[in-house]
Amino acid sequence: MNIPKYTIIKYVRDKNKIPRGVLVAVKSADGYNIGYSLCSKHDRFEKRMALEIAIGRAITGTESEKLPYAIAKNLPDFLIRCAKYYK
Repeated sequence: MNIPKYTIIKYVRDKNKIPRGVLVAVKSADGYNIGYSLCSKHDRFEKRMALEIAIGRAITGTESEKLPYAIAKNLPDFLIRCAKYYK
């Protein structure tokens, strides 16, 4: 798995501090793109697979109209972090 240079990674955790997903920001020509991956509570979280999915979505620029609640809850703080990093 290749993680692009200048990538920001944030793991999304549930109320018991167990990782359930990942938010990723990848540098692009016009700033940065964000991707995410979230597993259901019945699945086992696999770090490598989650990163591959999230980075793939960030690189292709795939946007989702409706984000899962766990991702949407963590997104505002992540966007602030990205804005500071990718000045």
